[in-house]
Amino acid sequence: QTDLASCTNLNITCPDFSDPAYSPDGKRIVFVRDGELVLANANGSRQHRLAAPYDQRSAPSFAPSGQRLLFVSTFSTGIVTSDLSGNHIRVVTPVSGDHPVWSPGGGRILFDHGSAIWIVRTDGGNPHRLIPNASMPDWSPNGRQLVYVCGRFASLCGARTNGTHRRRIYGT
Repeated sequence: QTDLASCTNLNITCPDFSDPAYSPDGKRIVFVRDGELVLANANGSRQHRLAAPYDQRSAPSFAPSGQRLLFVSTFSTGIVTSDLSGNHIRVVTPVSGDHPVWSPGGGRILFDHGSAIWIVRTDGGNPHRLIPNASMPDWSPNGRQLVYVCGRFASLCGARTNGTHRRRIYGT
């Protein structure tokens, strides 16, 4: 493991970390290190790499049950789920997307695609465009509302989970 203090040395290759997420019980984290998923205890101990080097993975999160992971996979070319070992991959949708997020009840997934928010059932099916000119969605804890970035000037907006009653929360 590279000491981050030595990352200023030009002879050292330092890891690139992104997309951290807690498990629902707060005991584990998943994150991306150099394009590979890593599962660890919340304190960073017991790190376990979940991705083969040929598969770039991003935007991981835990299922509400804490038993599966959701992420974007370049190898599977789409949004997928896996068990906590990174195996038993299930393609949710082959549509390339970003920022996938599981609904609190675990039955649906929101994601970005083509400057819009799309929704798909967790078990697959046909995704459909829910909100145009929007990105980076998230569910309210009770699963009845959405919050997302909207418009040309990146305002914060909200809507019902069926895409109706859209409103600007903050921004121009």
